[in-house]
Amino acid sequence: MGRILADCCKHKHKPAFTAYLNTSFIHSVPPSAPMLLRAWPEKVEGRKVFLKGSVRIPGKSAHDWVDAVRIGALFIRPKP
Repeated sequence: MGRILADCCKHKHKPAFTAYLNTSFIHSVPPSAPMLLRAWPEKVEGRKVFLKGSVRIPGKSAHDWVDAVRIGALFIRPKP
């Protein structure tokens, strides 16, 4: 998941570096379960990029997906 978050904050094809990665496990994930990985930037302050993400698994109904894991992260872009 860290790689997916890092891909969200590349700047001029340069990678950012992980400052922190907070992971909250909400539901267990069966090994054969399909997963939907999501990541998005929350805000940018200079070289700091604050991100959120989740790992979603199928819920009880056919088109229902629930968060199994929630992620909050801070990445730092390198100096130019």
